[in-house]
Amino acid sequence: MTTEATEVTANATVGGPATHSDIPKIVAGLRQTFATGKTRSVEWRRAQLRALEKMIAENEPAIADALAKDLDRSPFEAWLADAAATAGEARYAAKHVKKWMRRKYRRLELAQLPGRGWVEYEPYGTVLIIGAWNYPFYLTLGPAVGAIAAGNAVILKPSEIAAASSRVMAELVPRYLDNDAIARLHAELNKSCGKPRDAAQEFFGGDRFPALCAAKHLRTRVRHGVDGVEQSRGKSAVVHRKP
Repeated sequence: MTTEATEVTANATVGGPATHSDIPKIVAGLRQTFATGKTRSVEWRRAQLRALEKMIAENEPAIADALAKDLDRSPFEAWLADAAATAGEARYAAKHVKKWMRRKYRRLELAQLPGRGWVEYEPYGTVLIIGAWNYPFYLTLGPAVGAIAAGNAVILKPSEIAAASSRVMAELVPRYLDNDAIARLHAELNKSCGKPRDAAQEFFGGDRFPALCAAKHLRTRVRHGVDGVEQSRGKSAVVHRKP
């Protein structure tokens, strides 16, 4: 990762809000990191998943306080719905990620013998996660668990509606996770339909508008719903870009 990209990422994650002009530089830096193969190793994936679990476990009081400010949520509900659920997913993924990465061998037809056939799982590359306001930690860091376990570089964009939770994530993510491969944005991407199309190969989002906004600019696979958006009540909208 270049020095310029590192400095821009640091400004976006720790300092003031990133401007739209910063986003291409941040994405370019993450793609450069991914191109080195750093995020593909099982060691990196497991280390980041364990660091994410540690981040949640060591900062439960700060998380509970942020959720109380944003959503008037009790400490027990904050622990149950956001902290414990996210940490549990990270712990489970760290335990099983090596098995998930293994090739799955398949039988071939007689005419193809003595060849061998298998399914090999490859990361998308750079993933943008747009968090939701109602479970701001679980619906931002929860999808990050899957993205990291799959070997992707990650851009986290928490909901600006949950301002206190967003500030906590802005402080914790750079401290615990790999800044070369995981960036956290302040920029309000949902107010610009021009930028999300440049950001990533795949979007995980909690707010419908930015997902629809991204759908305008991406060649999409329609799974359920319309405009390339999969929307389930109470869950995140997902937009996929074709490889």
